[in-house]
Amino acid sequence: MTALLEQHLPSGSFEPVQAADGMPTIYVPREQLVDTLRALRDTPELRYAFLADITAVDY
Repeated sequence: MTALLEQHLPSGSFEPVQAADGMPTIYVPREQLVDTLRALRDTPELRYAFLADITAVDY
Protein backbone atom coordinates (compact mmCIF):
# COMPACT_ATOMS: atom_id res chain seq x y z
CA MET A 1 0.00 0.00 0.00
CA THR A 2 2.65 2.53 0.97
CA ALA A 3 4.67 1.99 -2.22
CA LEU A 4 1.59 2.78 -4.34
CA LEU A 5 0.73 5.77 -2.19
CA GLU A 6 4.28 7.13 -2.50
CA GLN A 7 3.83 7.18 -6.30
CA HIS A 8 0.84 9.52 -5.97
CA LEU A 9 1.93 11.85 -3.14
CA PRO A 10 4.90 14.14 -2.50
CA SER A 11 7.82 12.77 -0.52
CA GLY A 12 7.34 13.08 3.23
CA SER A 13 3.58 13.52 3.04
CA PHE A 14 2.90 10.48 5.25
CA GLU A 15 4.71 8.09 7.59
CA PRO A 16 3.87 4.38 7.63
CA VAL A 17 3.86 2.84 11.13
CA GLN A 18 3.54 -0.69 12.47
CA ALA A 19 0.21 -0.99 14.31
CA ALA A 20 -0.18 -3.58 17.06
CA ASP A 21 -3.42 -4.87 15.54
CA GLY A 22 -1.95 -5.31 12.04
CA MET A 23 -4.18 -2.68 10.45
CA PRO A 24 -2.51 -0.60 7.71
CA THR A 25 -1.60 2.63 9.52
CA ILE A 26 -0.03 5.89 8.36
CA TYR A 27 0.61 9.21 10.07
CA VAL A 28 -0.35 12.18 7.87
CA PRO A 29 0.33 15.88 8.54
CA ARG A 30 -2.89 17.88 8.56
CA GLU A 31 -1.76 19.82 5.48
CA GLN A 32 -1.64 16.57 3.49
CA LEU A 33 -4.76 14.89 4.88
CA VAL A 34 -7.22 15.70 2.08
CA ASP A 35 -4.74 14.85 -0.70
CA THR A 36 -3.84 11.59 1.04
CA LEU A 37 -7.47 10.56 1.48
CA ARG A 38 -8.20 11.37 -2.16
CA ALA A 39 -5.23 9.29 -3.30
CA LEU A 40 -6.39 6.35 -1.17
CA ARG A 41 -9.89 6.60 -2.63
CA ASP A 42 -9.07 7.45 -6.26
CA THR A 43 -5.98 5.35 -7.01
CA PRO A 44 -7.33 2.36 -8.99
CA GLU A 45 -4.92 -0.09 -7.31
CA LEU A 46 -6.02 1.05 -3.83
CA ARG A 47 -9.71 2.11 -4.05
CA TYR A 48 -10.14 2.52 -0.30
CA ALA A 49 -13.81 2.89 0.59
CA PHE A 50 -13.70 2.65 4.40
CA LEU A 51 -11.84 4.81 6.93
CA ALA A 52 -11.56 2.82 10.16
CA ASP A 53 -10.19 5.55 12.40
CA ILE A 54 -8.97 9.14 12.37
CA THR A 55 -7.48 10.89 15.38
CA ALA A 56 -5.58 14.07 16.14
CA VAL A 57 -3.27 15.44 18.79
CA ASP A 58 -3.15 19.11 19.76
CA TYR A 59 -0.09 20.13 21.80
